[in-house]
Amino acid sequence: MTLTPHAVAKDLKLQGKDENVTITKVGREEEQICTKLYKVPLLSLDNKSVHRITAIGIPLISDSVASVNASQIGKKLGLERSKIFRENDR
Repeated sequence: MTLTPHAVAKDLKLQGKDENVTITKVGREEEQICTKLYKVPLLSLDNKSVHRITAIGIPLISDSVASVNASQIGKKLGLERSKIFRENDR
């Protein structure tokens, strides 16, 4: 699942489709929200082809996220730890 803040969708001039979705948050707490689904274009760096992914619009993405063991995530994804970072890691 991909999330995008509504402000980013607006900046990118994306048109959203109204949708009701249920999001499971940390601690398995479920929240049903009326939101928009956006088709977000992604440009491949390899061959310049455009791929579109669906993103769920949310009011904001907060910084208050529980820490995770990035090295374990890297192993599962086949990536080096240096290739995985969060905004505050820079």
